[in-house]
Amino acid sequence: MFADAWNQRLEQASQTAETPQRKLGEIEAKIGSLLERILDASNPRVISAYEDKISELERQKLLTQDQVEQSSGQKYPFEGSFELACKTLANPYELWKTTT
Repeated sequence: MFADAWNQRLEQASQTAETPQRKLGEIEAKIGSLLERILDASNPRVISAYEDKISELERQKLLTQDQVEQSSGQKYPFEGSFELACKTLANPYELWKTTT
């Protein structure tokens, strides 16, 4: 039962991690599109507006990359985590002594 719950939680975490990854791809596509538009633009104001938008997208890209890195953090194996939890629950007095 615990292993099933653990696996379900891992599946939810992997699905949650896909969203920032997809957003990262969309941001990169927008940046590429704006860079192409800059090459075709001749008005300095338009070029400046495109550059500002690219700067904002680059900032969003960095934030999204941080989200991707955080969501792909270290995964603990079920066996080790379950064993640690059982040891802790087997002797709560020892845990209480070490925390007080």
